[in-house]
Formats: sequence, C-alpha cells, structure tokens
Amino acid sequence: AWHVRGAIVEHMIRSYQMAPEWLLARAVRYGRGQYRWSAADPGHAPGALTTAVRLGRGILASSVRIAKARWRGDRRDLFRSRWDRNRLFGTLVEAFRVRSMKLLRPIRGR
Repeated sequence: AWHVRGAIVEHMIRSYQMAPEWLLARAVRYGRGQYRWSAADPGHAPGALTTAVRLGRGILASSVRIAKARWRGDRRDLFRSRWDRNRLFGTLVEAFRVRSMKLLRPIRGR
C-alpha cells in the first residue's frame, strides 16, 4: 500500500445510513470495535472493573450533556452527545462480552 495525494475516493452512502437511528447504532458498533482493538494489546487493556467505572462515568457525563442540549434546544450538541454515549455503551458491552467469553472458555488439559 502507498499514499497517493491525488487519489479520489468515493463511498456509496445509502439514504438510510444518514438516518440518526442508523448513525447512533453505528456508534455502538464503533465502540465495540474500539474495545476489541484496545484489548488486542494486552499491555494497554485495563481490567474489567477499571473499564466499567471509566465507561460508566463517561456514560453518565454524556447523559448529562444530552439533558443540557435538550434543554437548550441544541440539536447538534444533542446528536454529538448521543453519539458519544452510544459509543461508550458499545465499548462497555464489548468489554463485558469479551470478559464473559474468557470466563466461559473450556479448561483444557487432563
């Protein structure tokens, strides 16, 4: 692979992919992928409790920002805050999913 400064890239974006519901669901998937990517590096993957506390605080802070944006009528900030909350929620879901997969692995040996 190499960089071509003059390359033109086109993406096919379907009309339903511009709907806020689809974009917010994508935020959850993005958060799940973020966790998977960080968990691939054992030196940087925090423990389950640390992850849950950090993400819980972030979700709470995002929820407060959502309430404030609704109160102000700021649709742009409302969407960004909802995106952030969904991304954090997806990260939290994946952290617990990965953790439960590790706990449910069969014990090999004898």
